[in-house]
Amino acid sequence: MGLDYLGKITRASAKAGLLLALVFAAASMPRWGAGVVAGDLWAIANLYGVRFLVVRWIRPTADRRRQPAHWALTAGLLIKFPLLYGLGYLMLESGWFRIEGLMLGFVLPFGASFVDALGRFAAERRQAAIR
Repeated sequence: MGLDYLGKITRASAKAGLLLALVFAAASMPRWGAGVVAGDLWAIANLYGVRFLVVRWIRPTADRRRQPAHWALTAGLLIKFPLLYGLGYLMLESGWFRIEGLMLGFVLPFGASFVDALGRFAAERRQAAIR
C-alpha cells in the first residue's frame, strides 16, 4: 500500500467528487458542488502531505545526495500546517462554498478507502469460500 494505493484512492475520490458536483450543479446548487470539489481537493492535498511527512520521518536517509531529511521534514511541516490549514480556514470563511459541501468533499477519500477495503474483504471471503 504505497503511492499506487494513494493514487487509486485519489482517482476514485476525484471521480466521485466531480460526479457529485455535477449532480449539485444540475439541482441548481452550485455552491454545494463547488464546496464538494474544493473539499475533495483539500482532502487529497492533505493525504499527500501526510504521506510526505510520514515517509520523511520513517525513512530519514533515503537519498543522501539530496538535502538532509530533517530539512525536508521541516519544510513539509512548515508548508502543510500553515498553508494547507490556512487555506481550509479561508475556504470556510469565504462564503463561496457551503460548509456542508466542503465536508462532503472532505470525507470522499475516506469513503473511497472504505469501499476499497470492503471490496478487498469480500474478495478474500469469496476466495476462502471457493477453497
